[in-house]
Amino acid sequence: MLTSDELRAHLDVSWPSALAAHRPEDYGDGWNLVYGGLVTPSKERMAYKLRYLLGRRLVREERYRDAQAYLPTSLGLPLKTLASSLADGRDKVRPAEERARALFHAACITRHRGLELLGTELEPDWFIDEGAYEHDPFAKARTSGAFRKLGPTADERKRAGRPPATPVKRFHYRYRGADLAREAAELLPDGSPEKARILVTAGNWLEGRDPEAAKPFYEALLSCCGETGLGQRAQRVKAIPNVTDACPADTRVQGGEQR
Repeated sequence: MLTSDELRAHLDVSWPSALAAHRPEDYGDGWNLVYGGLVTPSKERMAYKLRYLLGRRLVREERYRDAQAYLPTSLGLPLKTLASSLADGRDKVRPAEERARALFHAACITRHRGLELLGTELEPDWFIDEGAYEHDPFAKARTSGAFRKLGPTADERKRAGRPPATPVKRFHYRYRGADLAREAAELLPDGSPEKARILVTAGNWLEGRDPEAAKPFYEALLSCCGETGLGQRAQRVKAIPNVTDACPADTRVQGGEQR
């Protein structure tokens, strides 16, 4: 696996932005002849796909300014909002409540636009299938000896050992978003309904797939906000209560399924 800078150097020479004229709506990004391996994709389509892959990797590395040149133009505003929200949320000169709102905004974008902005092409997110399917990890297969005739070199084995995302869990951006929400909640006073709502919203992002990962949010809710309405509900059901997502509408994909 190439590093981001190695891939960037290659794409800027071999697959420049001028070539990336492909627009998904021109072809459809569902199952078609290209996905079936029956026709060779155009150079424009390949440039678009490869540059988009790099853009998402740069976002995962929090290199937002670099990523802008490689992501589709439709993601320019979400990317800019994510970067500015994180900067505002981590600006210690600002009031705590203002920082909390900014960090939670960033958390919501990370959760709800995460597949588009920072999803991995293969494991663990499988952007290649729009997040709809999960396959056996490709890197593990490359290093397991399954490829007997074209096995990996020592350098490839070393590169394949690098984690593609942090954490290496399905829909990893949900965890990143939840961590940001927890960071936002810590800036708010104990006992505030807003703090409770943020903790419950973030816990809901995780509990369906990973109850253990959601448990710290439940425990934090009881510890800091047990007297709030949500805290009392949590005590009655002994779990994070399900609530309407507290994220602003502009942080979510309009229509379509959320991955």
